[in-house]
Amino acid sequence: MTNTSPRYLSCAETAKLLRQALKARFPGVKFSVHSDTYSGGASIRVGWTDGPRNAEVRDVTERFCGADFDGMIDLKSYRGHYLYPDGSIQLARIEGTTNSGGLIEPLKVNASSRDQAELVHLGADFIFTNRAVTDYIARSTAAAAYVRAHCRMDEYDRSGNYTASELGSAMARDAVYLSANAGWEPLERTFRRVVLREPEPVVCKTCDRADVDPDVIMTRCEHMTCATCGRCIGCAQRSKGV
Repeated sequence: MTNTSPRYLSCAETAKLLRQALKARFPGVKFSVHSDTYSGGASIRVGWTDGPRNAEVRDVTERFCGADFDGMIDLKSYRGHYLYPDGSIQLARIEGTTNSGGLIEPLKVNASSRDQAELVHLGADFIFTNRAVTDYIARSTAAAAYVRAHCRMDEYDRSGNYTASELGSAMARDAVYLSANAGWEPLERTFRRVVLREPEPVVCKTCDRADVDPDVIMTRCEHMTCATCGRCIGCAQRSKGV
C-alpha cells in the first residue's frame, strides 16, 4: 500500500471517479453528476432518464459515499476506501457508531492488492440518485389501473397500506427499461416485483442465463461473476483469475 494515512479527495474528484464507474457499469446511459459542498459536509446528486433502475445505480453510488448517518443517535461517522490505479475503489473501513451508543458496526477490510492500493477519504459524504421516467404520469396511471384490476381494493381505493395511485407510482418509478427498440418491461413483471414483491432471478447480461450459480465469485469491484461465462453479471467485464 502506498500510504498509511488517507489522502483526502475533494467532492469534485470523487464525482469524477463516480462518473467513470457509472460509465463502465452502464455504457450508453447519460448521467448528470453534480457535486455540492456546504458547511459541515458535501454530497453528490446523480440524475438520468429511463435506463437502469434506482436500485441498480445505487449499487454503484453507495460505494462512493464517504460517510454514514445513524439516525438513532443523530451522528455522522466516516468511511475509508482504497483507490486503485484504474480508478476503481474498494471499501477499507467503516468507523461505525456502536462506541457512541449507535447501531452501525465498525468494519476493517484488507486491500485486494496491497502494492497498488492507496488509502483515501472520499469527499462526498452522501450520494443521492434521481431517475426521471418518460411519460411518468401516463405510466403511473396505467399501472394504478393494473393494480385495481389485479388486487382487492377497499372503499378507500387501498390494497393493504397503500392506495392504487401510490402503488402505480412505485411501479412507474421502478419499471425496467429494456432498450430503445424493446421499450419497457410488461406491466405484469413490474407488478410482480413491486407489488407482490416476488424475488427476481439473477440474469447474466453476457450469456443471458437466468440460473446463475448462487455460489458466485466476488471480484475486487464487488460485482458478481457468472459461473458460466466468467464475466460480471452486471457490467460484463471479465473477472481476473476466472
